Amino acid sequence: MTYERTDSSDRHPATQYVRCDLLGVESVHCEQLWMIPDADASVHTLLVITEGMGVVWLGDDKHSVSIGKCFLALPGTTVKVSPHFNQVGFFRILFDRLIEVERTNGTRLYKKTSGGDFLDPGELIIPSPGRMLELAQGLHQCSLAHDIGSAYRKTMLFHEMLYELIQAATHSDAQLTKQAVQRTIRHIALNFGLDLTRNKLAEMAMLSPEYYSQLFKKISGKSVTDYLTHTRIRHAQERLVSSQERLSDIAKKVGYKDEYYLSRKFKQVVGVSPTAYLKLPKKIISLNPHLTRHLLTLDVIPAATVCYPWKFGEHQERLDAADCECRDWTVDFAEDELRSMKPDLLLCLDNISPDKLRLYSSIAPTLVISWYGSDWRGHLRTIARAVGKAQEASDCLSRFAAKAEQARAQIHRNANAAQTVSILNIRSETSFVYKNRGMGSQVVYEELQLKMPDVLRHASTDKSSIPVELDELLPAYAADHLLIAVEHSEAARRRTEQLLGNDRWLSYAANRTGSIHLAHMERWHGYDLLSIEWQLDEWLRLLAYDSPNKFL
Repeated sequence: MTYERTDSSDRHPATQYVRCDLLGVESVHCEQLWMIPDADASVHTLLVITEGMGVVWLGDDKHSVSIGKCFLALPGTTVKVSPHFNQVGFFRILFDRLIEVERTNGTRLYKKTSGGDFLDPGELIIPSPGRMLELAQGLHQCSLAHDIGSAYRKTMLFHEMLYELIQAATHSDAQLTKQAVQRTIRHIALNFGLDLTRNKLAEMAMLSPEYYSQLFKKISGKSVTDYLTHTRIRHAQERLVSSQERLSDIAKKVGYKDEYYLSRKFKQVVGVSPTAYLKLPKKIISLNPHLTRHLLTLDVIPAATVCYPWKFGEHQERLDAADCECRDWTVDFAEDELRSMKPDLLLCLDNISPDKLRLYSSIAPTLVISWYGSDWRGHLRTIARAVGKAQEASDCLSRFAAKAEQARAQIHRNANAAQTVSILNIRSETSFVYKNRGMGSQVVYEELQLKMPDVLRHASTDKSSIPVELDELLPAYAADHLLIAVEHSEAARRRTEQLLGNDRWLSYAANRTGSIHLAHMERWHGYDLLSIEWQLDEWLRLLAYDSPNKFL
């Protein structure tokens, strides 16, 4: 038998004696700022995002996070992950790149390297998000096993992942040119307020102005000038409906020298002046049920909306009569659906990814409501300005303020002001104690100014609720009044019955330590004026009515 040995001179110089050794795979879930441990800073780090939205910092470079994205950090790079909303999950894959420095008598000596022909650090081009998740999940599963087969499979999957990432990064010249033009389109989206011209953008893409213009129109469907104009006018529309800025200030922020030039361009694109645009009735699509209820407060019916399983209660008839399409909130409207409806305005919360926001803004002016940026009053005022109902919102809030003042006076007259209240929300698998922004907590603690239990008052959290185990509720959250809002599911109802049937809770109720009020979650979930007015009336009733262990 003859063996043929390949001489090293036949090898590609970029791959000569370089290998990658997998060091570890970890599944991470972070609800607040996460930083790579110092002990891992000396190795290569590959992140594969599995859930959530937020940002990743690789050194000083900031990248948006969405499911399936991959990021590579070289040794010595500071890595930080910050969630936007709830949590971000990712697989953290650690490895070394080693280069052979010496070979003697069959022994090879290697040293760590971060150079050579390899993947560029930062956000990686990926074959598909699903494929990267599949490989990363397989890697993690193998890392948890301890048999020899899993060890071999782990090595195979790791190198398969690197191979596919390298292949995805190795594009033809045509693909690289297309990417260069797409980078300038992203640059326009982020920097539309700057002095942008075709020649400057072409220089950025390293293409001739004429060739750049041809490719730009082929990719975007518009000329460079038209695309830039439409982008600026779209942002002007969003500022008009979401702020009270002067037109001259808006003009400068979107890239025009003064309000007269903006007005001329605005009328060319929209068909009316900025002032007339604000007064026009708008076809609205609401992408959050809380925002839809604000519209209903103002007697505005959207063309379409997402909704919770219980829909909009007694207000559903108004939506049905207007042929408003109500879509389950777990199923997004697809891009082609939104475009086909031709909305004049989209409403959403600020928990969406930057990519999704760019998509929405390409379809229609998009009003983004900051959930934590203001309370329900601020949400209502912002939406009212956008739909030309600012005075109506002001009138509604004035009437509610008078009603809340009367309610507080009634509580003081009845000597209830010093009473404590806890609000528990039981769902199929989880449970929460609410502090603000939901389940009637804003009515109890802000409008009626009743007291929290000490443990809740001293809780350090920037969230609206605190996750709790049911067996931890007493005595920590014992109060004069305990509202238990139960999700409309068999599992949640069963968990509630088990809770109220245990000895501690039976003793709590028997000793009249506090009043227990059971309620269905859907009436307490809203964070809008319609919901809060109902919750205010209901709390006044509850404070005078003891309803232990019976659903209201």
